[in-house]
Amino acid sequence: MALGQVFPSLAANGPRVVSLDNGLASTLLGLGVTPVGIADRSSWEKWVAEPLLPPEVVDLGVPAEPNLEVLAALRPDFILTTPYLDAQLPRLREFGTVLRYNSFIHEGAPILDMAIDVTRQLASAIGRVDEGERFIAGMDSHFELCRTRLAAVSPPAVALAYFMDARHARVYGDPSLFNDVLGRIGVANAWTEPSNQWGFQGISIDELSRIADPAARLT
Repeated sequence: MALGQVFPSLAANGPRVVSLDNGLASTLLGLGVTPVGIADRSSWEKWVAEPLLPPEVVDLGVPAEPNLEVLAALRPDFILTTPYLDAQLPRLREFGTVLRYNSFIHEGAPILDMAIDVTRQLASAIGRVDEGERFIAGMDSHFELCRTRLAAVSPPAVALAYFMDARHARVYGDPSLFNDVLGRIGVANAWTEPSNQWGFQGISIDELSRIADPAARLT
């Protein structure tokens, strides 16, 4: 059986898009387009979870070494990638139009503003401009609703952490997408130390004691 026969998503209407980045794949879903394939599908359930990824989305393997045979069989119109994967660009261009975006590595502008700009660029590139504007408007409305509700209860500062194991965590600071979203909804980030280029700082559990605000919450 030919590989192309294995993938029913090839018959779907609209652009066929492969994403080698979970953030871009999530944005794609927000634009109403289901990717035909993504890299390292197992990481979606661990790091993204929502929105749910439809079962027909094909796993291309690790982002730095996607399965080129599967990629060819998917016949993508567009391949979404990031600067992190620039070494793959010459090969990727053999299989479709490559769209390269940076929305999570700090380049001076707030990360949230960069993500919104990338959403507009991606929507334009794949012919989903109206969907992109509706997506952004819905996000703005949701943030404003959260801000209004939280203002009524005067929320404490919040530290956002992901526990890697029993002794280590990633805690998100500035700059990061999480930090910017907290600001938009009117909640202070309790972790005031700078983050790395990915938006977090790796710490041991006992270092959480460096949070200065005794009323802060950890989530």
